[in-house]
Amino acid sequence: VLTKGNPATNINVELAPEQTPGEKMLAAFQGVQKQIGGMKRTAGTKLEANASRAWQVFREGGEVKFIRELVDYGDKGFTSTDYAYKDGKPWVVQQQKKSSQNAKPSSVDTAGWGDDGSLVLKTHDAGGNKSPLSDSDAQNLQQQAKDILNMATGGKGK
Repeated sequence: VLTKGNPATNINVELAPEQTPGEKMLAAFQGVQKQIGGMKRTAGTKLEANASRAWQVFREGGEVKFIRELVDYGDKGFTSTDYAYKDGKPWVVQQQKKSSQNAKPSSVDTAGWGDDGSLVLKTHDAGGNKSPLSDSDAQNLQQQAKDILNMATGGKGK
C-alpha cells in the first residue's frame, strides 16, 4: 500500500509518540516544582514521638499550590515528599524514601489524580525498576496530602 506496488526499498516510516495522560501530568507537576522559587513560602515543624517533620508551603494567589515535607524517622529512615494541589485538592504526590536525609532514594512513589478524582498517574520506582503503584499505596499518598495540607494550614486548606 505504501509503495503502490513498487519495491519496498528506502522507505522510512516515522512514528510520533504521544504522551499518556500520566506522562502529561508528571511533566506538568515537574513544571510546578520548578516554579516554587517564585511563590510565597511559609514553613513549619512538628516533633512527634517517632518522627521529626519539617515542611514548606508554597502559595500563589493566596492558594496553596505545593507543599514539600521532610520527615526524619531516626534509624527507621527518611522521606522527602512533594505535594501539588489543584483547587484545594491533592493533584500529584511524589515521595522519596531514603535511609537518611543525604542518601539516594531507595524508592520513589508517584501518584496523580484527574479533575474527576480518578487515579491517572501511579508509579513505583525502586532502584530503576519501575512498576505500577498499588491503588492502596496511591490512596495512602492522597491521604497524606490531605493531612499535611490540614496540618500546615491550621485546618484552613489555604
